[in-house]
Amino acid sequence: MQFPMRGIKKLLFLLLLPLVGRTQPAIARQHVTVNGKKMTYTGFNLGTRRPGAPVLVFEAGMGLSGSVDFRILYPGLEKFAAGLGYDRNGEGGSDEDTTLTTDADLARRLHEFLRASKIAPPYILVGHSMGGPYIRMFTALYPAEVAGLIFIDSPDFMLTDEQDRQIRINSGSGKGSNDWVAPYEQSLADDTLRSLRSRHRFRRLASLFRNGPYREYKDLPPLPDIPVAVLASYNKVRDSTRFSSADYSRFEWAGRIGRENFLQLIKDNHDSFFMLLPGYPHGIHGRDPELVDEVIERIYRKALQQSGRSHGN
Repeated sequence: MQFPMRGIKKLLFLLLLPLVGRTQPAIARQHVTVNGKKMTYTGFNLGTRRPGAPVLVFEAGMGLSGSVDFRILYPGLEKFAAGLGYDRNGEGGSDEDTTLTTDADLARRLHEFLRASKIAPPYILVGHSMGGPYIRMFTALYPAEVAGLIFIDSPDFMLTDEQDRQIRINSGSGKGSNDWVAPYEQSLADDTLRSLRSRHRFRRLASLFRNGPYREYKDLPPLPDIPVAVLASYNKVRDSTRFSSADYSRFEWAGRIGRENFLQLIKDNHDSFFMLLPGYPHGIHGRDPELVDEVIERIYRKALQQSGRSHGN
């Protein structure tokens, strides 16, 4: 599939593509020790990466194993790039580390992991779900090391207090976009049937949201002028047994504002775009790995052009 984007700075895609199938490749996990803690990862072409070429770094959603979650993408990407998916501390095969309490801590730990693994920048970061905020935080802390970003159905970490008030009023629900998050995360943290590592993760998230949703992200510097892709699912199947009509109205208003915020985030970035995907689930890369591979390849090649390191591609 070719995207008709040459010479166009921003483009909103409305796509409904068929379900495609691809099996997860069998790739062995590797590990490295960082600050005394084992961290696991899977990767491809890391030993044959061309000097100066960007490496893809995958950041999974909440509670997911990044070393496993993105393997479905590897067959389409290993033809032109090197990359890795890793497990954050306390998830997948990585050791727990209760000293990590903020999103900035997680971003710094990823940086330490990359250094310990001898994987030098530049990086193209791919974040799914809660991985979206994490790659934004990493970019704020290490802007000179990031060559591109891909957000896959990320939550709106840019939501302001005023916007949340608008959602509460306009939706008629009496609730803001994030009112439910802290109580929900705390209920999971209090669930004694869960593992200790799982309860720590939810306790950390409950504490962060209790102090105000995404407070760490309020004063981040603008993005560097790097290529960015934002993929967002839309029109998810509604489950009337779980949510009321007021809840759905709240979700719709939050979605509108979130799309506006992401468009604002990338408005000054060349070779960047927002893609809206009607009918897609939250796990866009699992539903349509070919599409996501093509988006990643586009950002990768634009990053090469921007850096002047095309190497004949």
